[in-house]
Amino acid sequence: MSLSCPLSAQNNYDFAQFKSESGLFLNQPGKWKRSSWLTLGVIGAGTVGVAQYDTAIKKSARIHAANADSFPVLVGGQWGGFFVTPILGLGLLTHGWTAGNGATKKLGFEIIQSAFYAEVVSTVIKTAAGRARPGTGRNSRTYKPFTFFKSSYNSFPGGHVDAAFSLATVLSRSTDSPVLKVLPYIPAGLTAASRVYENAHWASDCFFGAAIGYFTASWVMDLHEKKAKEGAGAAGLTIHPYLAGAAVGLGFTLNI
Repeated sequence: MSLSCPLSAQNNYDFAQFKSESGLFLNQPGKWKRSSWLTLGVIGAGTVGVAQYDTAIKKSARIHAANADSFPVLVGGQWGGFFVTPILGLGLLTHGWTAGNGATKKLGFEIIQSAFYAEVVSTVIKTAAGRARPGTGRNSRTYKPFTFFKSSYNSFPGGHVDAAFSLATVLSRSTDSPVLKVLPYIPAGLTAASRVYENAHWASDCFFGAAIGYFTASWVMDLHEKKAKEGAGAAGLTIHPYLAGAAVGLGFTLNI
């Protein structure tokens, strides 16, 4: 048996870590490799492809507008709304801090961090794009770039959807169960459906929003996993008992 006392923690899941990692997140585009730009290109191409059917999907949703009041769609709307992610994230984070539970502290921290980063990215793009929402009566190709504080022109990308998929990705990657890995994406998909049925977003808005949520949360969790692996071999003091004949004592190993 041994007790390890690391001299430097890699993942504290506190404000200092959030601040440090926020700087890393903002600097990421400047460090992207070829594979990252290729991924962005694929997402962009997929968004353009979905956009070709935006009008047709809107018409179909209007024909079946009654589905917006169905229970599954209502669940999806709440999943990506402004309550589930903050309440769940803060609840888990608070429990982790007060109960000394590292698992819930980590989960709550990653839920909040991922959602925050996803919303920042979406807000910047929304403002820059200025795409008209389908509910305005404008067509899907109507844009007023850099439209500030005007909800009717911040359709792209879907904010509820990025929140839904960032939450789903964190929950999915926090379990080893194949079933539970898939389950969180069901309400996330319903969130996208609810935004289309409510005439709040075009289908392509939802597609791009889902990508933002997924890849943002994946970046956060990849970073934490990398730190955890590095921390496993980090400097620290290991205390271990030993028994040699009639002698009993403690041994110390210092890793530097």
